[in-house]
Amino acid sequence: MQSLDDPECSFLTDFSKLENINLENNNINSLIVSAQTVSLTQGRSYQLFLQGNPLASLTIDQITDTQQLRKYFDYFVWPITLRNLIFRGCRFSNLLSSLLPWPTPFTEMRSVKFYGCVVEGDLSAISHFPKLETLYASGNDVTGNLDFLRNMKALKFIYVDQNPLSGNLSVFMGHSAAVIIDAERTQMTGTLKGVSHLKNLRGLYVGHNRLSGTLEPIQNLSSLMRLTVDNNNITGSIDPIADIKHLVYARLNNNRLTGTIDKICKADQSNLLWLNLKENKLHGRKNCSVSLNESSATLLL
Repeated sequence: MQSLDDPECSFLTDFSKLENINLENNNINSLIVSAQTVSLTQGRSYQLFLQGNPLASLTIDQITDTQQLRKYFDYFVWPITLRNLIFRGCRFSNLLSSLLPWPTPFTEMRSVKFYGCVVEGDLSAISHFPKLETLYASGNDVTGNLDFLRNMKALKFIYVDQNPLSGNLSVFMGHSAAVIIDAERTQMTGTLKGVSHLKNLRGLYVGHNRLSGTLEPIQNLSSLMRLTVDNNNITGSIDPIADIKHLVYARLNNNRLTGTIDKICKADQSNLLWLNLKENKLHGRKNCSVSLNESSATLLL
C-alpha cells in the first residue's frame, strides 16, 4: 500500500501507477472529485483510506456519468465527519437512481449545494439526508417536484428558486426550523397557509409563481424581515402586512389586493425600508414615508 501525505490532494488527478492510497490521520478537510479522476479509475480496483481526517467538504466537479461516480464512491474507506456536499457543473439524468444508496457518512450531511448543474428528474435523493440544514439549488436547471421536501424538517436554508420545479407551498408546513425559503420563479402553487406557523422564518421569497389566497396566514410571522409574493394571484386586504413588525422589505406588486393602505401608514413600521404595492386594487394615502418612520423608506403604489 502506498502512503501519501498531501493535504491538497493534488495527486488525485492521476491514479495510473497507484494501487491503494492511504491518507489516514492527516489534516485533509476537503476533497474534489473531477470527471478526469473518475474516468482514470474505470476498470480498476483499489481503495482510498481517509479515516482520521476532518474531511468536512466533498466537491463533485463536472460529472456527467453518475453511475460511474456511484461505483467510484465504493472505492472510498470513508471518514465519519462529512458535512458538506457540492455539485459543480454536473449533469444528472436521474440523481436518485444513479447515486443511491449513499455511502453511510452521507447520512450526516448538513449542506448540499448545486452550482451550474442540470438535473433532469428531481432532487429526491436529497431526502435521504435527514439532518440536512442547507439546500442551495438556485438558478440551476432542476426539474421535477418539490414534494421530497415535505419530510425534511431539519432544513433551515432552502434555495430552490429559478428552476422549472412544481409543487405546493404546503411542502413547507411543519418546517419549524426554516429561516430562509426562496422558491421564486418556480411553478409553485397553493396558498400562504403552508408557511403560516414558521415562527423562525426571516425571509420568504415566493414571487413569480401561481399562488392564490390571502395574506392573512402570514400576519403572525413575528420574525419575518423580507417578503416577496409579487406576481401571483393573492387577493384580499393588505392589512395583515401592518402586523409584521420587523418587516424590512416587501414586494406585493402585481396581485389582486384590495382595500386601503391606511392601516400600514398608521402602524409602527419603523424597520420598513421598501414596500412595493404597484398593480393592485388599493387606494388611500400615497405618501406615508413619514408614517413609516424612515426618511429613506420607499413606498411604491
